[in-house]
Amino acid sequence: MSFNKNLHFLCIELHHEYEVMKKNIGKKDRIARAIIALFLLIAAFVLKSWIIFFCALFVFFESFMSWCLFYQIIGKNTCPKSHKR
Repeated sequence: MSFNKNLHFLCIELHHEYEVMKKNIGKKDRIARAIIALFLLIAAFVLKSWIIFFCALFVFFESFMSWCLFYQIIGKNTCPKSHKR
């Protein structure tokens, strides 16, 4: 019985985590972030900086996933509104 409770709790946590990363970046922001990430990646290799490299990876991640942590914190959303019919 305890195993089922733990499994149920885990499923609830995973569902909650999925909702946390809702898309909040529009197409223009995604393109801009991808370009910025590319420049950061080049700078990381030129300067041989692991910190800049990981920042570039994070910006690529944000661009790829259409999700921004800062936007989520402040409640901003640049995704176009989906029209329900």
